[in-house]
Amino acid sequence: MRIFWYLRVIIFYCGVVPAAIVAPILAHILFFIAKDVTYKIITCWAKFFIFWLKVSCNIKYEVLGLTNIPTNPCVVLSNHQSTWETAFIQANFPPISWILKKELRLIPFFGWGLSLLKPVFIDRTNLSSVKFLLKEGKQRIESGRIVVLFPEGTRVKPGVSKKFSSSGAALAVNSKVDILPIAHNAGLFWPRGFIPKQSGTIKIVIGKPISTIGKDPRVLTEQVAGWIRGAIAL
Repeated sequence: MRIFWYLRVIIFYCGVVPAAIVAPILAHILFFIAKDVTYKIITCWAKFFIFWLKVSCNIKYEVLGLTNIPTNPCVVLSNHQSTWETAFIQANFPPISWILKKELRLIPFFGWGLSLLKPVFIDRTNLSSVKFLLKEGKQRIESGRIVVLFPEGTRVKPGVSKKFSSSGAALAVNSKVDILPIAHNAGLFWPRGFIPKQSGTIKIVIGKPISTIGKDPRVLTEQVAGWIRGAIAL
């Protein structure tokens, strides 16, 4: 059974890795011709990731609250367990900008593709990184984009709790936009590392937008964290 899973995962990577190389190269080439196309190319790769994972590894997903995704700018706060939710959000949301650690842009091809999505790369060792996040994140929101970040700061195993950063809620309050909470259990089926993986259906819940008007970022963060943990347990 373990050998069988090794083969399935290898088949997945044999499909998704070449696509992850071609997509950024093509996007960079077309960037100088039609900038709007570059975003669509990277999004197509994310959609292929989700599709190919279903075909090769029989990992499906069910979404509750898809209609809660707004068309207007907001701040998305999600728990972070794997690379799956990154692909899902990129594939299913209106134009977004990610809040990401700066190290990701150094990853060959993958990082180059990320750089075309107008992300905000954060140096987490810099004490002024929160101010930079608030400034750059607000600019993305004012340009009409949804800003997405993982308040846990890193991938966390299912069942493990990690304190949420309040920077995402602070960005939403400072920009006067709603927070859209997302919860999922992707780490049960596509955890960090090559093996183990597991066939099954990922559950993802998209909550209703939370107003930030007149609210404290720390209180909002606790509210979002509580909702996410409760939604995961459903």
